[in-house]
Amino acid sequence: MALPFIAGAILGGLAVAAFNNKDKIKSTLESGLDKGKEFAENAKEFAEKKIGEAKEYAEKKFAKTSEEATETKKRTRRTSAEVAAEKEAEKTKTKKKRAPRAKKAPAKAAERTESLAEDIANALEPNLEK
Repeated sequence: MALPFIAGAILGGLAVAAFNNKDKIKSTLESGLDKGKEFAENAKEFAEKKIGEAKEYAEKKFAKTSEEATETKKRTRRTSAEVAAEKEAEKTKTKKKRAPRAKKAPAKAAERTESLAEDIANALEPNLEK
């Protein structure tokens, strides 16, 4: 029950303390903002530097690959006769046959289960004859 009263008293005390020290709080916030601006500017310069280095590296790397690409041979198309010959070769290939799987032995019913089944069948037999 007293918890809201205590929380209100603490918040009121903090508000009074903040009002009395508003000049000190304001100067601290301003210095913090200035530090944040400096940090942001340094981060921006660092990022621009790294982006420039990455662009230079990429230009060198892709210039080499484009030179290599011009040296490669062009591919020739297969004729229809070559395609037909490959299809015939695939048809004549023999596939390896798998060995058949070994069959499992049928499960054996327990003696008790068999006797229960016989008892149930004997009990139901008079009802089936009607």
